[in-house]
Amino acid sequence: MHRRRLLTAVTGLSGLATLSGCSLFGSGEEAVSTETTEGRAPTVEPYTEPQVDRPTDGDETPGATAPRDCRPRGVHVVNTAAADQYVTVALDAVDSGASAVESASVPAGETVVHEALAAGRGRYRVTVDTADGRVSSGEFVVSEGTSDLVVFAGTDRVRLRQRATGWPDCPLVSTGSETRPPPSPPVAEALRRYGLQRVVVDNVGTEPTTARLGVVAVDGSRTLLDHGYRLPPGMRLDLPLLPLAASYDLTVATDEGRERRRWDVEREPVVRVALDGGAVAFPASPSVREPATPQSALDAELNHLVNGDNRPHAVTLTLRRGDRLLVAEGYNLAIDEQIGLGVSLPEAADGQSVELAVSTADGAAASVTWDGCPPRGTVVVALDDRGEFRIYSSRTGSLTD
Repeated sequence: MHRRRLLTAVTGLSGLATLSGCSLFGSGEEAVSTETTEGRAPTVEPYTEPQVDRPTDGDETPGATAPRDCRPRGVHVVNTAAADQYVTVALDAVDSGASAVESASVPAGETVVHEALAAGRGRYRVTVDTADGRVSSGEFVVSEGTSDLVVFAGTDRVRLRQRATGWPDCPLVSTGSETRPPPSPPVAEALRRYGLQRVVVDNVGTEPTTARLGVVAVDGSRTLLDHGYRLPPGMRLDLPLLPLAASYDLTVATDEGRERRRWDVEREPVVRVALDGGAVAFPASPSVREPATPQSALDAELNHLVNGDNRPHAVTLTLRRGDRLLVAEGYNLAIDEQIGLGVSLPEAADGQSVELAVSTADGAAASVTWDGCPPRGTVVVALDDRGEFRIYSSRTGSLTD
């Protein structure tokens, strides 16, 4: 893959905006409008590219895509109690020893956000104290693909929650694979058959848990996933996958043993795993239910660009909010190539909608526009075997049908 950088209008691709007003754990969906056209290519405005320092600290999983820019992460304190609470959040970096402390009075039912409390990539010890003496501790992972930390301060307890997304690697959450990475599936065929499916893993216990996940076709013909992960308490790992077969065996191995279940991807687009220490369960519904967070702690992310056509393509990708061009990137994609992007998708603001647009040099184009929150989950842009664009969300499916 040969990449032509045209424009980056912000320092790094991640961190274009925080998603104030968009729920992290809520169930509401925002409407988006889509357009697929032939011959309409985005206009790229002239711009002098800033210098961008990209972190490379050696923690990447072998075979992973190049590290993406890692924005500072914040802590969202949600008061779920009936009375105001005074809450203190302290972070201590495991590797560097850096620390940060913030305190605030949080009105009942409201949220206070400590922006960029974790300024650098790494693992942090978290301690949360309330004025009435309740103390909760845990771990906060700051890396590509991880969200801000959410603290739910209730009447009787304090809970920490965070999300991570990987495909299949998620730096500082992944522990890697003992085998060679599975070959990339024929993307167009996978998307046409079943679309983007998900494995969602919750650590519902009180201790960090390491687990290895395997997703193998029932007939043994194809391995979709073979990867290890370390999840702190309260972390949810979201793994978008592209299945080619109708049925897979999902295996989860921990220090206490191995559990397996059949996964019919046509009837079950999302399969859930709950980890509690070394115990493994496969719940039918989400293992962790929380009140909706008034301000989102999770970037919506354009995660991958894939070429499922039988010929190479030159692709231009742009992201605009109103008249402002936020991102413009150019890529030369080989046949069946997929690349990681890590582009944060901002919410609309001040009456200005946001448009994500893609086009090829030979005239195919598609776009998605939203007037509020961006599409939820991981977003993938794919060229199908007819050279036409399809844009998918791991939460809502196709955005261009």
